[in-house]
Amino acid sequence: MKPRLLHTGRDWDSVQWFDVAGGNWSGYLQDPLFASAFLQALTTKSGVSIEGQTSDCAGRNAVAISVEASKPGDWCPEQRLLLLLNPERGVSISTDTVALSVDTSAMKVNIATPATISYVQWKQHARVPDTETRP
Repeated sequence: MKPRLLHTGRDWDSVQWFDVAGGNWSGYLQDPLFASAFLQALTTKSGVSIEGQTSDCAGRNAVAISVEASKPGDWCPEQRLLLLLNPERGVSISTDTVALSVDTSAMKVNIATPATISYVQWKQHARVPDTETRP
């Protein structure tokens, strides 16, 4: 699976890998085999940091990995993207975006940084074959 992921994301930088972790591929990162291949592929990218043990907003134990993202023109042009993993299973339990800087003229408000500006949590999950089937 890792070669396939590397082929799919061959032109992506580490920020793009984190973006898909919280977006299109978030459901797949609940599968331990996919999560393992994803994390192995991520090790080939530069700029990824292991932040260590932490907890998510729901208080669950996690291991955090992160990357800094430069997003010129954004209200928060410097950000840290975090992927929080279940330390026992290696699957994703949440993603966080932390503002490291704020364009106060665009926001029209002064925000102390660092500040969490978004997060997504996965609390329960199940795989189903379609949108009609319920677990």
